[in-house]
Amino acid sequence: MTYIENILVVGKGGREHALGDKLAKDNPGTNLFFAPGNGGTSDIGTNLDIGVDDFDSITDFARDNDAFTVVGPDQPIVDGLGDALREAHVPVFAPTAAAARLEGSKVFAAEFNERHGIQQPRFFVARSLSQAIQYVQSHDASSYVIKADGLALGKGVHLPSSTVEATNSVYEMMHKNDRTAHKPLLFQERLTGREVSMFAFTDGTHIVPLLPSQDHKRAFDHDIGPNTGGMGAYAPAPFMSAEDIDTFTSTILQKTVDGMREDGTPYKGVLYVGGMMTDQGPQVLEYNARFGDPEAQPLLTLMSSELAPVMLACMGNGLRRQQVRFRNGAAACVVLASEGYPDTPETGQVIYGLDQVEDPNITVFHAGTSKVDGDYVVSGGRVLGINAYGRTVKEAIHRAYAAIGPRGIHFDGMFYRTDIGHQVVR
Repeated sequence: MTYIENILVVGKGGREHALGDKLAKDNPGTNLFFAPGNGGTSDIGTNLDIGVDDFDSITDFARDNDAFTVVGPDQPIVDGLGDALREAHVPVFAPTAAAARLEGSKVFAAEFNERHGIQQPRFFVARSLSQAIQYVQSHDASSYVIKADGLALGKGVHLPSSTVEATNSVYEMMHKNDRTAHKPLLFQERLTGREVSMFAFTDGTHIVPLLPSQDHKRAFDHDIGPNTGGMGAYAPAPFMSAEDIDTFTSTILQKTVDGMREDGTPYKGVLYVGGMMTDQGPQVLEYNARFGDPEAQPLLTLMSSELAPVMLACMGNGLRRQQVRFRNGAAACVVLASEGYPDTPETGQVIYGLDQVEDPNITVFHAGTSKVDGDYVVSGGRVLGINAYGRTVKEAIHRAYAAIGPRGIHFDGMFYRTDIGHQVVR
């Protein structure tokens, strides 16, 4: 066991609750802090009144308390929080801002893949509104996806069904959306196949893949509605054979890490590739420079080896495959969201039933919650992640759903997808 006296987790979502829960269970007695955390993290550690964008306060606290720091969300990683902490000689699990451009810029990632021969959809970069409109008018709307060049909270991808819809999306992203206005747009060929989330720990040279998982981005059943940060996930994805995993690892994960090192921006941390398994083999849809949320929740539920030593090995040069182990079985996460999500979610509702969970195979990770007068209340769009372990994906999914409802966990205005895992569970 690697004992760490103080650990700081930066972020306030379900991913950060899951990371803190895993680190605390691996290190009994450790002092766990969250910046800023949520209603659930306050039960396992101390929430600090520090936002994820307050780099000075995060750095001061971590340095003064000699805290190993884990950065969860995308924005502070892309903005260079890891660099700021390293400059202050704080041990931190986060890639550099230069390496995180894989997530921070869709255009950078596409051009990187093209340069290094990594399989991806055909693409076109529109650097002006006129170029984007010209592309839309000359292509069938069902043949491409439109991606904003920047972080968009998991909602920067549009799959238009008509030229009118595509044109409206272009205007929205290039002129109206504050996060993406005046930035290029990436048009990518729309592929056919099965989407998969592949993660790997890496020390900049060696990689260790995690179990394949699958996310559910659309808000509603049958994969309809707006894109979200993720409405549920499960692992392992049974449609990924050992050969598929090996191929994905060698042709995408390893080539990405090798390419970043060759370009002088070594990638160290956890690399997340959203990919698609096609008849032509695996292809990259997107990169993320951190754990996915909600995928991190079932993955960490299944991880049997200690997490902190793996993170420390990634930041050095000593990562070894035998350091990462998973227990047999499967895990699933169903996200409970608040009415109005992903646009304007309702907040302030009391959450009921959390004290009724008695199944040891169920773990509830908080996201958009806070504590008010002893009650857990809704404070964001994605509210809770109901995680369950089972011998099979089907069993895990059924267990998660059994914990939700009027006799279980519920709140006013709650909605969730009822078809998590529909691709593999009938």
